[in-house]
Amino acid sequence: MVATQMLTAHEFIARQTPLVEDLKRQIIERDIKVIIAAAADLNGIFRGKRVPAERFIEDPMEPVYVSDYFWIMDTEENVIPAEPGYKGWWPSWEAGFGDIAPIPDLSTFRVVPWLEQTAAVLCEHFFLDGRPIEVAPRYLLRRLADRAAAQGLVPKFGAELEFFLFRENETSLEEKGYSAGALQPLNPRLGAYGIYRASTDEHVIRPLANHLEAFGIPVAYWNPEGGAGQYELNMVYSDLLESADRAFLYKHAVKEIAAQQGLMATFIAKTLPGFGSSCHLHQSVWSPQGSSLFWDNDAERNVSELMHNYLGGLIATMREMTLLFAPTINSYKRLTADSAAGTTATWGYENRTCGARVIHESEHACRIEQRVPGGDVNPYLAMAGCVAGGLYGIENKVKAPAATEGSAYTDPSSPKLPVSLEEAIEAFEGSEVAKEYLGKEFVEFYAATRRWELEQFRSGVTDWEIRRYLQFL
Repeated sequence: MVATQMLTAHEFIARQTPLVEDLKRQIIERDIKVIIAAAADLNGIFRGKRVPAERFIEDPMEPVYVSDYFWIMDTEENVIPAEPGYKGWWPSWEAGFGDIAPIPDLSTFRVVPWLEQTAAVLCEHFFLDGRPIEVAPRYLLRRLADRAAAQGLVPKFGAELEFFLFRENETSLEEKGYSAGALQPLNPRLGAYGIYRASTDEHVIRPLANHLEAFGIPVAYWNPEGGAGQYELNMVYSDLLESADRAFLYKHAVKEIAAQQGLMATFIAKTLPGFGSSCHLHQSVWSPQGSSLFWDNDAERNVSELMHNYLGGLIATMREMTLLFAPTINSYKRLTADSAAGTTATWGYENRTCGARVIHESEHACRIEQRVPGGDVNPYLAMAGCVAGGLYGIENKVKAPAATEGSAYTDPSSPKLPVSLEEAIEAFEGSEVAKEYLGKEFVEFYAATRRWELEQFRSGVTDWEIRRYLQFL
């Protein structure tokens, strides 16, 4: 077991002291008037506050205090109650919903090009006594990056996030009762890789790509995907924490920029019949000196022993980490056969039917693509699930199973991943690897929030049930 040091608020602030004066200068020179200081909650929603720039400059490291109910809100902002007998920290009315201290990470400062005189900075959350909030996704991923660094390992990731664009807004959706059948895609025709369709949508997608670049999120390329109104913009890979920041901010940016054009963007895993929206995660491990540790000139297919071990851990833990890759009820509607989504704990060379696809055409591009996560993931948590499995494999010399040839969907020997949120919660809570690498407190806290999600679904009545049963039963 590799121990990692808990970073206190005091230490977090001390690390950033050299950045303060340069940041103040940037705010003044760029005539920034407002700073968005915020963070990802457990669902991957961007929450925080806007701070006048003149106040922010007075002390950029001053906490942007929020109530601790930040961490127990669901997507509709219902307060999730603690389960009977829950032993750990859980914000509540009984405890008063006291303040916690989000502290800006100045290294994440970005000008927001689609908003007037506005910049954004990501925060990390601490208790008032300086202890980190261990269930916070960014802190969780930072701790895994530190664990890797202690062994001379530098994980690098690149996310492929797909989304749908609809000609809707919140008012029109409300009027239609949030009916999927009433949604109007940006473009009604399918057009995977279609140049003509991309050209017809260029007035929407080109400004989006330009804004992302200016926002510090380099775009590798973009293309229409296999659904009506569906697009994919691929990000250039980078170090683990920066990659997660980019993926998280990308999702938020796409929604805001689309709204400015009278459109609604969604990353939910399955919106319309056909393919869903994925968040394929490309990952590799490098030395601090910048050489790929996945590549070996003398090995079969140039795949190193370390890559085999990382892959072995990824496969061995894929079932128990599925909750981080498929966090909602809707997620599991995407995880079906012949869907381009990984549904099994398998891997193969250039095999898109597997849970993990190995790409090894060159040293620079040698990597593993995790194909299970959907667009609805919290990127910090999805990447944490991958890195935890990979480090487990490296530290314990886990041997990867044989590569799958042919379709993993039809191979009866392929180990199946959970097919429901309930099954995924059970696998995650029972995972000793998750408890060691992600922390027992996080495992219990996150599983409880997913159980709440499950219970909200079970207590609701869907349009499908009304249509199917109302007249006949």
